[in-house]
Amino acid sequence: TRSMLYSGTADWDMIHKVKEQLSIPVIANGDITDGQAAARCLKRTG
Repeated sequence: TRSMLYSGTADWDMIHKVKEQLSIPVIANGDITDGQAAARCLKRTG
């Protein structure tokens, strides 16, 4: 949110919940700093 600015971490679990409810592609783009983080994000978000 705007109040968070760049603090905190991306909520990959919430992204997963949103993806389950929509029929359009949803792309996560927070806290992905390297290949390992990208793999963790894909695993958590589906």
